[in-house]
Amino acid sequence: MILAGGGGTRLWPLARARRPKQFLSVAGRGTLFQQACRRAEAVASRSRVLVVCGQGHLEWVRRQAPWIPARRIIAEGRARNTAASVALAAHWIRRQTADGIMVVIPSDHKIDPLTAFRHDVRVAARAAQRPGTLVIMGVPATTADTGFGYIRPVRRLAPGELAPVRTFLEKPARARAVRFLERGDALWNCGLFVWRASSFLEALDKRLPGLARAVLRIVPARGARVWRIPGRLLSRIMALPVDKAVLERAPGILVVRATFNWSDLGSFDALASILKRDTRGNRSLGRLMEIGARDCVNVNPQGITLLVGVRDLIVVRDAEAVMVCPKGWSQRVRDARGRLVGSLSAHA
Repeated sequence: MILAGGGGTRLWPLARARRPKQFLSVAGRGTLFQQACRRAEAVASRSRVLVVCGQGHLEWVRRQAPWIPARRIIAEGRARNTAASVALAAHWIRRQTADGIMVVIPSDHKIDPLTAFRHDVRVAARAAQRPGTLVIMGVPATTADTGFGYIRPVRRLAPGELAPVRTFLEKPARARAVRFLERGDALWNCGLFVWRASSFLEALDKRLPGLARAVLRIVPARGARVWRIPGRLLSRIMALPVDKAVLERAPGILVVRATFNWSDLGSFDALASILKRDTRGNRSLGRLMEIGARDCVNVNPQGITLLVGVRDLIVVRDAEAVMVCPKGWSQRVRDARGRLVGSLSAHA
């Protein structure tokens, strides 16, 4: 399954509610959503891809992946985070196949190479055949970033190895993140999960039976070919990420140390790391003209940016919105999001 909607984005102002990050061409061939589709095809086939998205994103999904039939798209009328989305997908799989291995693939991440991703998923899928087994993918933690989940396996893992999880903590306080990093064996949760549909539903029922029952009540009746879940039904469901709802609480979780490269592209600093660098250290998505500019990041896919005599800046343009900030500060853009949305709406 591909999670193609729901969560917010830190790539702002380039990504907005009407055009989320996953439907932008910011890294590599095609949009991030189209790249996620190729990853899904690499481990299964086109006929076995299932997409969960917000109702407002349905048109983007249809436009960018017209080969996915309507019966394989679950559209949510209201975002209730990933626990509900994954549970709905698990019920859909059980309805169609009695049971089956789920590979949960976020659509807003950058992952390469594809061969390494396929290898790691196959390692996880073999382990997930055992009933009750939940497998998560982990990438080595490199900074004490509080925006990620932290995983400690029972032993230090080589790339591609699998082991039980000793500790899992989603988005810890900075002091705790620093301690995880200092141990040298910490992995980041990259939002990629592999398990049987039944294994996940059983774990959710044990950890949060109220949430599990609430999702079960809104599953469409048998015979429904297209699953469109109204917002009024979803509004009754607790909004929790799958990490908090199940993974922090469930015993016996396994982790595979990823062999692929991963970024959630959650900030423009992260995006810059995958853009081509010129001789002056500038990185650009779109055309850049510079005179004496060094170590800057330009994101202006539809136009030309001229930078003169500046350094260590991030410059982003999207239609009528322009953002300029020092490198290292792009995470703070979230603080201004509400004011920017209100300003743009007032001038629409």
